[in-house]
Amino acid sequence: MQRLQSAFMQMAQAERPPLSIYLTGGIRITGIMAGEDGYTLLIVEGGRAMLVYKHAIAAIVPARPVDLRGVATDALPPS
Repeated sequence: MQRLQSAFMQMAQAERPPLSIYLTGGIRITGIMAGEDGYTLLIVEGGRAMLVYKHAIAAIVPARPVDLRGVATDALPPS
């Protein structure tokens, strides 16, 4: 599972797709991921930076489809 998360985070930083991040409290944050570490994501939108703690995130939805099939084939359904 860690490989899938790492691959997704690397894609989000390299390709910089717009993201919708849903927090556990139901709040939606939108922006581009500028960086991450073991505990936080740095999200930038409209010149503002937000530091979001990973434990508060329920879901991350990219604005466009991403292909992670080559990274963690055991974690994804067949295409």
